Amino acid sequence: MKKISLSRKELYNQIWSQGLQKTAACLIVNPSSLKKCCTEFNIPTPPSGYFSKLRHNKFEPKPVLMGDFQKQITLSIYRKKSSKKNQETAKLIKPHLLVLEAKKALKDVKEKSINMGAPRMLNIGGEKLSISVSKHMTEPALIFYNLLIKELESRKHLMVTKEYYGLVIKIDESYFEFSLREKTRRQKNDEEKWITYDYIPNGELVFKILSYPRKEWTSSKSISLLQKIPAIITYLEKEAEEERQWEIENEQRKQREEEAKLEKERIERIMSDEMEKFKRLCVASDRYHQAKNLGEFLKALGDKKGMMIDKNYMQWALAKVDWVDPLKDNHDPILGKHEDYLDTL
Repeated sequence: MKKISLSRKELYNQIWSQGLQKTAACLIVNPSSLKKCCTEFNIPTPPSGYFSKLRHNKFEPKPVLMGDFQKQITLSIYRKKSSKKNQETAKLIKPHLLVLEAKKALKDVKEKSINMGAPRMLNIGGEKLSISVSKHMTEPALIFYNLLIKELESRKHLMVTKEYYGLVIKIDESYFEFSLREKTRRQKNDEEKWITYDYIPNGELVFKILSYPRKEWTSSKSISLLQKIPAIITYLEKEAEEERQWEIENEQRKQREEEAKLEKERIERIMSDEMEKFKRLCVASDRYHQAKNLGEFLKALGDKKGMMIDKNYMQWALAKVDWVDPLKDNHDPILGKHEDYLDTL
């Protein structure tokens, strides 16, 4: 028969946070045996109607636990006869490799307290299944993961290790971070001079998707967390499909933006080319009128009576007029083409 060990302080906190019956159910022990154990180890228990009064804001002081807080108490795990279906969900049947690795890691990991005086928790994660539970809830956590992984694989989905994220659920090309933890209840600590609270695990598992949008599942009055596994996977499949559609739409949007960018650049190049051609036309027009003015000036200079003009100078000047004139565009032995000359300015 399996046994469970916990300190007097841990048992005291659990009983006064949820009652004797619920504590027995969480620890999977016989309520009568738990009551006898409390009497034997001098652990006070809530009187009848205590929690009903709390719900109606009628607070009653609870007795202080005296003696050795850390003294260990060993209880035998009690299992009632159940139906075949319940027996199948209460055992690890053909555990998956990831579940076996998690089971070994939970045995090797050290227990950590949430806070002083609170029950200790076992935490694993990274490349292992993400689990944060008290010692007596490790078996239900492994059972949940075993059924979840098998259901995922039956639908062609996987749990894979992703860099920087650890173990994630992979559906198509979507990845989901996840965790499984045990719920805790905040309980005021009356033994301290200042106000402090203990966080007591209550034996209820919560499966949470950590990726956006965050979502979590826990047992309800009518449906257990194990029974919600198909709904969990259906939700993840829906999210993966929505993400896939978003990726398609996003890719189409990027393609449209790229096409619009290329079209804009094409139009800008055309406009730039047109402006460049127009500028050259304006320059040619200016050259034409400049050459015309220079020619008229030289003709007037040659027709002026009594003006002695050097013949060589006149030849040089007329050559420069032909160099400026875009209709002739002569090559100058020193300055070269007029366009080349303009580029140097």
